[in-house]
Amino acid sequence: MSRREKIIVFIAFLTVLYGAYDFFIVSPAKKSKSIPVVHSFTPVAKTVDMNKLVKEISDVLQENETIKAETYVAVSAEKEWKNDPFSASNALHSKNANVSIGRIKEIRLIYSGYLEVGKKKIAVINGMDYQIGDELEMNGYRVKHITPSSVTVVDTRRGGKITVPFLAE
Repeated sequence: MSRREKIIVFIAFLTVLYGAYDFFIVSPAKKSKSIPVVHSFTPVAKTVDMNKLVKEISDVLQENETIKAETYVAVSAEKEWKNDPFSASNALHSKNANVSIGRIKEIRLIYSGYLEVGKKKIAVINGMDYQIGDELEMNGYRVKHITPSSVTVVDTRRGGKITVPFLAE
C-alpha cells in the first residue's frame, strides 16, 4: 500500500470512529423535550380538563420556535390568497385579461407566461404551453409569433389575427 492509500484508509477509519461515537454516545444525551401526554377525561370534569389541555398545548407551542413557524404556515395556507400565482381563476378575473388587438375579439386569451430555451420560444396561453405553429385548444386558432411582451394568434378559418399582450399584475 502506498503512503497516499494509507492516509485515505486512516481518514476513513477516523470518520467511522467519529460516527460511532456521535451515534452511540452523544445522541442519547441530546434528548428533546417531550410533549405532555393528555389523558382522556370524563364528561363531568370536561371544562376543567379542556382548560388544562389548552394551557398545556399553548405552553408547548410557546417554547418551541419550530412549532411557531409551522403553525404560522398552516394558518396562512388556510387563508384565501389574493394574488395566488398558481391560480388560473385569478388570471381570469384580471382587469387586463381580455385585452386584444385585431379583428377577432370574441375569444378570451390570457398570455401569462414566456419561456425561451435556445431557439425555442414557449408561451403559456390560458394555462397551456404552446410553441410557434401549435394549434390552440380551441380549434381554428394557431400561434404565429411569440415575443416576451405579446403573442400573435391567427384564426385559420376566418383569416384574422389577434395580438395578446403579456399579462403583468
